Amino acid sequence: MNGIEKITEKILGDAQAEAASILADAKKEADGIVASYQAEAAEKKQKMAEMAEIQAAEQERRIISSAELDARKAILARKQALIAKAFDATKKKITTMDEPSYIDFLCTLAAQSVLDGKEEVVLSAEDSQKFGQKVVDGANKILQQAGKVGELTLSGENRPIVGGLVLKGRDLEINCALDTVISLLKDDLSSEVAAALLN
Repeated sequence: MNGIEKITEKILGDAQAEAASILADAKKEADGIVASYQAEAAEKKQKMAEMAEIQAAEQERRIISSAELDARKAILARKQALIAKAFDATKKKITTMDEPSYIDFLCTLAAQSVLDGKEEVVLSAEDSQKFGQKVVDGANKILQQAGKVGELTLSGENRPIVGGLVLKGRDLEINCALDTVISLLKDDLSSEVAAALLN
């Protein structure tokens, strides 16, 4: 082997060693880059999974909340229907009482509702004709027994009411028509009626 061949071989060997070293470094750098991107991708994947889990939990919470609200609305509507039914039944019971019981009811209602005991008692045309004076006399008796003024009089006027009465004073009227009384009681007693019906 002559000197030129030795030099050429040396140069080729050095070049191959250098190339191998460069390739090893490049492979090492490429592996590092791939590992870095894999780690970044895994981190993004984890974050996306966490975000999806949070969104799914929030959506589930909203669905449950909406369902609970709908259930409360349905229960409230049912309660209100039951309460209305209870008060309607009360009204029917009063309007279908036997006559003596209904007269007693009207006498008590009038006596409990007076301001000065000198009002006119206004009834429906039918009630006034059938037993108007009995109501006035009975209410006056209740008032007098309680030591109050009992000077109620039967009005010649009638009202289109279904049960109950109206007390007409000089300056104001007290509406004790059955619909009005039940409506006022409904406002005051709805929670108690609901508790009684649903317990």
